[in-house]
Amino acid sequence: MDEQELCPEMLSENFSLQELTRTNHTDLDNTPGVKEKENLRRLAQLVLQPLRDAWGQPLKVNSAYRSLLVNTRVHGSRNSYHLRGLAADIDCGSDLAKAMRLALTCRDERLPVAEVILSKRGAHYWLHVALKTGDDRKTAVFTMTTY
Repeated sequence: MDEQELCPEMLSENFSLQELTRTNHTDLDNTPGVKEKENLRRLAQLVLQPLRDAWGQPLKVNSAYRSLLVNTRVHGSRNSYHLRGLAADIDCGSDLAKAMRLALTCRDERLPVAEVILSKRGAHYWLHVALKTGDDRKTAVFTMTTY
């Protein structure tokens, strides 16, 4: 175990930098820059932590920050919020109701989100949430996609 695993840098009460930069593509560098790391901190404090607190249970983030190499490998959008450390995908397993309730919680808690996207691949759901920034003209777009 390395030092980061023993004492992870916490971005909020329950979310660590390690968790929000983890990738299955371990052959690629996924280290955020200073600005991206600060964005991850804001995402954790303004969206993920309040969502977890309102939900009352842990949330499993399966993707947050993505380097350009990682984003390319996963066929992410060229202008993905993930590239700037402003988005996270929350794993909902096969529970569509959970994904829908989490999306509604974002609305009900008035979280500063630019996007809430419910996605499905096979029988697996995840909820993409993106932090709204000052230069964002979007107002909480909610969509559903299937793959």
